[in-house]
Amino acid sequence: STAIYVFGDDYTGSSYDPVIARITKMNRLQPNGQRLAKIHGVGFLSKYTTGRFAILMRELTKRNGGTFLALPL
Repeated sequence: STAIYVFGDDYTGSSYDPVIARITKMNRLQPNGQRLAKIHGVGFLSKYTTGRFAILMRELTKRNGGTFLALPL
């Protein structure tokens, strides 16, 4: 199986919906009911970042069979 790992600390986009919709379209379901790839996320949290990256990655990993890990700096 294929896994995609996303590392980040902030998301500056205006909305989560276009990102989630695009990835959902690209990472389509296979005949066996699983996605083409699992998407995992690692977030680096500090007092200088917003929670937007964590919000986006929690939703993406949930929808794509992955795991989100938040690490404080």
